[in-house]
Amino acid sequence: MADAQKVLANQVSDKRADGSFTDPLPFGVTFENVIDTREDGSKRTLAQFYDNYMAFINQAPFIYYGDTQPENPHIKLWIDTAHDNQSELI
Repeated sequence: MADAQKVLANQVSDKRADGSFTDPLPFGVTFENVIDTREDGSKRTLAQFYDNYMAFINQAPFIYYGDTQPENPHIKLWIDTAHDNQSELI
């Protein structure tokens, strides 16, 4: 079954006696159709939330605390915990 093609089903139709199908009825939703309807009136979709989140993760500068140099290109400030400001005085 690992090689089987995956199919996403999000609607269903009834088959009539004559072999034709009724208009499809959706039973799932897309990101664009999940809407925040809370009282603030923003009406944001799940797609907008996801797109903004991914833009933040991929573009925002981050701060890293650690004793090894970070490899992530989004780290803009590295707090090196392997040394302190007194290390060079001894």
